[in-house]
Amino acid sequence: NDKTDKLRLSNEQYEILAQSSNLIAFQWHMKEGWLHFASNRETEFDWPDRIEDFLLKVRESKIIREESKHIIYRCEQQAIQGISHQKYEILLPSKNRTEKWYELQMTMQMDREGNPLLGIGFLSNIMKQKEKTENLEEQLQMDSFTRLLNKAAIEERGMQMIERLKAEEELYMLITDIDNFKAINDRFGHICGDHVLKTIADTMNRLAPENMETGRIGGDEFMALFSGGQGKEIIKNYARQLLEGTSEVLWAKEELPVSLSIGIASAAPGEMTYAQLYTAADKAMYIAKNDGKGKIVFA
Repeated sequence: NDKTDKLRLSNEQYEILAQSSNLIAFQWHMKEGWLHFASNRETEFDWPDRIEDFLLKVRESKIIREESKHIIYRCEQQAIQGISHQKYEILLPSKNRTEKWYELQMTMQMDREGNPLLGIGFLSNIMKQKEKTENLEEQLQMDSFTRLLNKAAIEERGMQMIERLKAEEELYMLITDIDNFKAINDRFGHICGDHVLKTIADTMNRLAPENMETGRIGGDEFMALFSGGQGKEIIKNYARQLLEGTSEVLWAKEELPVSLSIGIASAAPGEMTYAQLYTAADKAMYIAKNDGKGKIVFA
């Protein structure tokens, strides 16, 4: 009949469009349960061109993530509810089981009774867009000058870390400030001051153990966060190494009078908020500064 002819023409148009682009066309017959891919699926997948009992195969699959399965189930439910067009981002196993991000778009065609009959759609590889987005997000989290995490980013990490602490863990926060930084700027110039800031940042990154987060939270103020086994010893050793590593900063072959005041505080699960931990570490840092500078103080 006319409706079947129109449907067939639509399918042929989708196949032609898929062949002339990087879109992978598919047809999902809701009533009969099969899913059919256009021939160019081989560029991305090693799946057969036709999958019978598609939803059953999805449920039984051990290589498709649960979150991705739920997106496929949602497609079916939305179609049943009469949603004509759907669009999702979905992570799927491609060739050699390498996972990639795809954009899934599907338009439903209904039967005479208004029930979902055939879903016609596309999968398009969006890995490049995803990588660009992730790189942009990473750039937005970085302090552009020192390449450490910026204040907003390290505060967010800290709040996440304190919320996720396990029963036997503590979160350690180290706050450090460069002693007499204004005097260094006044005596040697701001270019020298910039050199000192970058040297401190590089040293913090170089000495940081695995799973430690480091960031710049102010002009010459920095932070490190660590949680895990033997946390107190690790943060103490790190602080000592920082003092030693920044005591011989050179500028034009001249040793600069650089020292750090370091405050450290810790919190067990539920013991205090991130803001309270920050206040404790900051107070400890100012105690170190007022007690002669170049020292480490535990809250």
